[in-house]
Amino acid sequence: MKSLLSAILLILLSYNCFAGDKGPFLSQSFDWEKTKVVITKYGSTRQFMKGFTNHLDYVEIHATTLNPGKEAPEKDIQLKVDKLLILKEGQIVQTINGKKKILTPGSVVLANASELLKIENQGIIPAVYFMIQWKNPMNSPVASAPGSNSETIIWEDVKVIPTEKGSTRRFYKKPMDFLYEFEMHVTMLNQGINSHPPHTHIDDEIILIKSGNVEEVVNDKTQPLGPGSFVFLNGNDPHGIRNIGDGPCEYFAFRFLREKPLK
Repeated sequence: MKSLLSAILLILLSYNCFAGDKGPFLSQSFDWEKTKVVITKYGSTRQFMKGFTNHLDYVEIHATTLNPGKEAPEKDIQLKVDKLLILKEGQIVQTINGKKKILTPGSVVLANASELLKIENQGIIPAVYFMIQWKNPMNSPVASAPGSNSETIIWEDVKVIPTEKGSTRRFYKKPMDFLYEFEMHVTMLNQGINSHPPHTHIDDEIILIKSGNVEEVVNDKTQPLGPGSFVFLNGNDPHGIRNIGDGPCEYFAFRFLREKPLK
């Protein structure tokens, strides 16, 4: 009987962990290599998460493979949600309100909910990008004219700041239509290095592995992850990351602060 109850409890915990439409997402990882690939008319897609968290009323994350000559599907350019695009492989042309830019791997587009976004693969090889979308009640601390929060950053243009553990690249720290503050940076860790001891913060955080192999610790549980893999971290869950590969590793870290913190 005891073993049966334990099995039932494990099933319920697993269901709560992955059923984002039934309850808030718990801290968990999404392995690139183990995520199902769905073939589409424009290329393919990998679905990571879709639902809500303790700090985001709606969040959806997937990866799109865009074949040469194809445009992004409607779900990647929809209005009424904040959007973050991170290019993994290949090259794309993105247009925001008529302004075009060519994106290279590692480049990002941050577009607010009112932006007219277009994504095209004008190259000769498939392009792969991550798309993160989210929504909350409109509570930005500043009034935003359309386009004021949009920003495209090319990977090669971001300054590399050396640190004692590797280096960092700072991308964003700004309000969005549905967030008090959105912050994103890239950390490079030297071989065998821990980013820091396990720590907590009130806001949700997502870690995206750009290169190398890491070991993510969340709530005393350890998960090895490679390039393209995600970690979703619920606010106040203790977590830390270590480079376990041969050579440096790089990862994007982005945090979602819904409201101004109480002092």
